[in-house]
Amino acid sequence: MVLSRSKFLIFFGISLFVILIDQSLKYLVAKKLPYGEPLKIMGNYLWITYIKNPFGVFGIKFPKWFPYEFIAFLIIIILIIFLILEKKNIYVLSYSFLFGGAIGNLIDRLRFKAVIDFIDIGISENLRWPIFNIADSSITIGIILLFLIPLIFERE
Repeated sequence: MVLSRSKFLIFFGISLFVILIDQSLKYLVAKKLPYGEPLKIMGNYLWITYIKNPFGVFGIKFPKWFPYEFIAFLIIIILIIFLILEKKNIYVLSYSFLFGGAIGNLIDRLRFKAVIDFIDIGISENLRWPIFNIADSSITIGIILLFLIPLIFERE
C-alpha cells in the first residue's frame, strides 16, 4: 500500500503543528519560569508549573535501565507502519496526534534525559493531576480518537 499525497500532508501538517507548539511552549516555560514554582492562572484549577519528569507517564518510576528512548522510537516506527497500511483516511488524524506527541517528548528525552512538563490542573492545593505537557495531551487525544473513530464513522 502506498501513502497518498493527501494522507501524508495531513499527517505531516498535524504532527508538525503539535511538535512546534509543544516545543515552543516548553522552551518558553523553561526560559521564563522558576523551576517547581507554580504560576496560578485560574485559582486552584490551572497552574503552570515547570518541572522535568525523568520517569514514565504520570511520573511512574520504572527501573533505571528502562529504555524510554528506545520505546519511543519503536512506537514512532509502528505509527508510521500503521499510517502506511491504513486504508481509512480518518485514522490519519489519530496517528498524527500520537506521532506529534511521541516526537515532542522524544526530543526532550534525547536533550535532557527527561520530559519538560508544565500544565498543572487540579481542584485544590492537595488534589492535583500529575503535571503534563502538550505532547502528552496530543497523545491522549490520539488514543481517544482511536476509540471514537470506529464508534462515530464505522456504524452499520
